Amino acid sequence: MPGWNRKGNKKSGDSFICINPSCTVQETPVSFKESTTIDCECGWNLGWKSQKEELYFLKHFHGEGGGGSVYEAWKRTPNGFEGKYALKFLHPVGGVNFKQCKEKLEREAQALQKAYDTGARVPRYIDRHSPESEQDPNNHFFFIQEFIEGDNLENILKYKKKKITEGNDYFNEKELFQYLIDLLETLHLLHQQGILHRDIKPRNIIQKSIMNNVQRDSAENKHLYLVDFGSSKQLEPGIDNKYTRNHPRTSAYTPPETLIETELSTQQLEQYKLFMGEFRIEQEPLDKYSWTRDIYSLGITIFELLDCISKGNSPVIPRWQPSDKAWSEWMSNIRQKIPDLYPILEKMTRFYPDERYQTAMDTLLEANAQAWYIYGDRGDNCWLLKEKFLKDALKSIDEKGINLPLLQEQFLQKSKEQQDREDYRKIFREN
Repeated sequence: MPGWNRKGNKKSGDSFICINPSCTVQETPVSFKESTTIDCECGWNLGWKSQKEELYFLKHFHGEGGGGSVYEAWKRTPNGFEGKYALKFLHPVGGVNFKQCKEKLEREAQALQKAYDTGARVPRYIDRHSPESEQDPNNHFFFIQEFIEGDNLENILKYKKKKITEGNDYFNEKELFQYLIDLLETLHLLHQQGILHRDIKPRNIIQKSIMNNVQRDSAENKHLYLVDFGSSKQLEPGIDNKYTRNHPRTSAYTPPETLIETELSTQQLEQYKLFMGEFRIEQEPLDKYSWTRDIYSLGITIFELLDCISKGNSPVIPRWQPSDKAWSEWMSNIRQKIPDLYPILEKMTRFYPDERYQTAMDTLLEANAQAWYIYGDRGDNCWLLKEKFLKDALKSIDEKGINLPLLQEQFLQKSKEQQDREDYRKIFREN
């Protein structure tokens, strides 16, 4: 796989970019009539044909992660060029061969489609391309997905750092409650379908842009979207889903039980093995505590939005022991800033997986109930569980046969009463 050309800015008109690493042409104007055969001056074809025989052109470079590069793309239609789409090229890493890259493309595309079909806030999968062989002239693996207009939380955090005055927080506690609940809803839907994301972090969460006053009033445009399913894993019930360690990931957000030995010094490794004990990956199948891994990563992500992790020199990364002075000081600082949300995040990010929330629904119920208690009032029902999430919560409680804390009982009762009222109004309108 060649290097990647990252030329191209957001220019107007039908000008598209070439990703040939040797190409020196900034952008090539494309006539619509010639767009089925147009080549760049360097000889590379500018059009990328998908499995469904659609032709896509790259408008500009959008971003990249450990497993691929993403470009804004436009599609050729009978009436002209249509935008916007996100076209993601997969990059083989770690000695991945042609067959493995093909399997990875299929896996990511299927996970994205399955996640979208559940109602999770993820980009809609559209199309893909897999070369027939390594000798195929177009031997690039890519897929097309919905382009989510907005920015990721990592960039939003960087922007806030520049604008925020000293002594103030990047996000307030109410915002963080809403972010957590939004993402837990998506996690619950993913986990219900057996999809483990495995790479939750601020860069992989997009806050959708609000384009106009109509969209500003739409709840759909106030949510966060989870992207990049390149590291995702489909867990099948009844199958021993052994943990795979060679997927792209970010150590800052990786739960302790999944650390790779090369990430630790010799002294750290010996102590780490003692601390982990029965939870060492070699001894514990993935599926027993699998869902707690995404829950852990999400908790660290919310911590990051409040009190940044120093990626290069942080004493809390990688986390190879339950606690030390640096971790305790970090937690103490966060507790002071978000006293109501902190207990939930602390449980999400405990060192041992059996001490965390075991499901996204367990976490969602507690987070929603706490936010409702603090911020809710008689005229504001935004914190109550609705429709599918309410049904799933009640079903989960019934199956477990557990007694809930009083606050959660009251919260669920209010949620049921509000849902009954909405159902009644719907029936009344239809009749």
